[in-house]
Amino acid sequence: KVANASGVDGAAGRLTSELAALGFATSGATNAAGIDKDLDTSKIYVVAGSEAVAESVSRAMGGLPIFPMPTPAWIREGTDGLEGATVLVMLGHDLSGTALADMT
Repeated sequence: KVANASGVDGAAGRLTSELAALGFATSGATNAAGIDKDLDTSKIYVVAGSEAVAESVSRAMGGLPIFPMPTPAWIREGTDGLEGATVLVMLGHDLSGTALADMT
């Protein structure tokens, strides 16, 4: 799941589509909330057991840092908003509007 933490309209949706095109299982994009609502630097959160997927996403995005999933998740609707996703990309200002191919 990708959350827009940059405020750039459509950025999370575009990245979601690009990750899906690479074969990642994705769910609908969302917006960041709370302390992660406006991030300068993108990051990834992961639920224990999904570290390998998080590492793959991180590599595809140029080596983003990975952290344990917070409770609640810092997205609209909190943890319920994950819709079962175990990897959450928080798309910050540094990568919003950047094509996935240009992140590596």
